[in-house]
Amino acid sequence: MKKLRQGIALICAVAFMLALSACGGAKESKEDIAKRLADAETKVAEAQSMQADLVMNMDMTLEADGQSHPMNTKTNMTMLLFNHPMKMKLDMSATTEQSDTEAINMTMYMVEKDGTYTMYTYDGTKWNSQTMDLSSIEQFDPQATMGLYLKSAESFEAKGEETINGVKTKKYTGVITNEAMNEVMSATGIPNSMNGLGLPGMDWNALYKDMGNLPISLWLNEEGYPVRYEMDMTEMMNKLYAKLIQQMGEDAAGGTINCSKVLVTMDITNYNQVQPFELPAGIPQ
Repeated sequence: MKKLRQGIALICAVAFMLALSACGGAKESKEDIAKRLADAETKVAEAQSMQADLVMNMDMTLEADGQSHPMNTKTNMTMLLFNHPMKMKLDMSATTEQSDTEAINMTMYMVEKDGTYTMYTYDGTKWNSQTMDLSSIEQFDPQATMGLYLKSAESFEAKGEETINGVKTKKYTGVITNEAMNEVMSATGIPNSMNGLGLPGMDWNALYKDMGNLPISLWLNEEGYPVRYEMDMTEMMNKLYAKLIQQMGEDAAGGTINCSKVLVTMDITNYNQVQPFELPAGIPQ
């Protein structure tokens, strides 16, 4: 039971890092949509700063030892990103509806200096640092992730106009194919990250194979910048948990996990207008 719960927490981390998502209007051709998405990718890649606000709602039920355990979790993340050199601040909180579960709050900083990327986290008494390579930090970089989503998404269709956070937008829906998801996972370095978090012997690469397509919606403002992404990961997460239980064997015997909702929404604002922030005292400058 303990190992199964640990596996659930790690798979939730996978979902969270992946996530590192109408009412009429003129019909657009496939060529027009492809050009709009390509232009949006360019704008995101060239932005010098941006803010990303992500919300992941995950409702699941764990059946084990003859008992049912509902686990409804909400994760919020706000990320401020600067480029050239890269400097990032990430605030995250995760809460569940269960009264016996404490909220998780975390602040993280990441900076680039002379081509070296360093991540700083606070353990309650002091700041700890970790040097990372470029492939590892892409899971935290909304520019790298959004650019890959835009390049990987297929079969997009125009779904009319909507107002998002007071901004007039055009909505597009499509899917990221299973093959593209493999590329997304490899680019973010998530499987390698999971190997160091426990559950020895787990084949994280095998877990995300054959997950199926990922439905995604995208909203672009009048200037062509993405302002919202929304992904329904419910089907994908159920497949991941089924593989998790299979790999755990006797440690998860008789257990089942069912997700009724896994919805990720990310709003992007303040392109090139994020206010500078300073690193806290205690972090090497």
